Amino acid sequence: WIAAFHRTEYIAQNNVVIKSDGIRNFVTGFRFHVHQLVKLFFQLVNDCLNVFDKMMSACPHAAATADDNSVYSVLMNASRNEKVLDAAAVRAELLVVMLGGVDTTASTMAWIVARIMNDLAVLAKVQDELKRVFADHEPSAEDYDQLIYLDAVILETCRISPLLMNSSARLLIQPLEIDGYMIPAGTMLVSCMHIIHTREDYYPEPFSFKPERFVGINPDPYKHVYFGGGIRRCLGMAFALYEMKVVVATLLHRCCFTAVDVSVEPELQGSFFGPKGSLEVKFLDGQ
Repeated sequence: WIAAFHRTEYIAQNNVVIKSDGIRNFVTGFRFHVHQLVKLFFQLVNDCLNVFDKMMSACPHAAATADDNSVYSVLMNASRNEKVLDAAAVRAELLVVMLGGVDTTASTMAWIVARIMNDLAVLAKVQDELKRVFADHEPSAEDYDQLIYLDAVILETCRISPLLMNSSARLLIQPLEIDGYMIPAGTMLVSCMHIIHTREDYYPEPFSFKPERFVGINPDPYKHVYFGGGIRRCLGMAFALYEMKVVVATLLHRCCFTAVDVSVEPELQGSFFGPKGSLEVKFLDGQ
């Protein structure tokens, strides 16, 4: 990986002109280095999961049981076509948990802060809730559960500011009829998150940021598809929502700042859309 980018950097800095054969050789070399990196990475993940498997086998209390609701046990006890998931499937799901919640949650939290700082009324309501719930003590897990309005802010942010325009894809294993259209097996279906989240029959005034629409309400998994739709949603959804709530609540409770350069216009930042610009805020003196 490093070698591949060193070659790229050299070409960029020295304005090297590459003929067609050279371009093919360069791309082939770059792909080789990336392929080696991917192999090393998955070997590392495989080693980690092997250690995890040994730990689970060695500790009887950690074994998958019917009354255990840990992610590992849920996966081990899950059934697919009346067959328990094999080791490869469990590893694949655990890999998603390990890798799927890094850039996604970071970008979503940037959107949450941008949305809150862009609407003073929403900011005031969040701060009032934090003061009321946290009062003068260190917050507990039970306190975070009472942040109903902040929950709604997070869900509304996910609705109106998706990281991607499209949601998860599904490969049909049998024909499916949708609204009079017969779609053959083998077709890949991809939902458009942006269109679903801005349907006026689902969400009145869909382009307005209104957290109140989610206060005390669990969103319909077929209408709010930020984490994928239906029953096969992101395995880490509950953890991601809780993680973001804790981070944002802690930030707004312990710090006092004002917006300097905050935009809610989307801008492609790497693989995901984020708030345009630097999302710059100023911490107030003495806070």
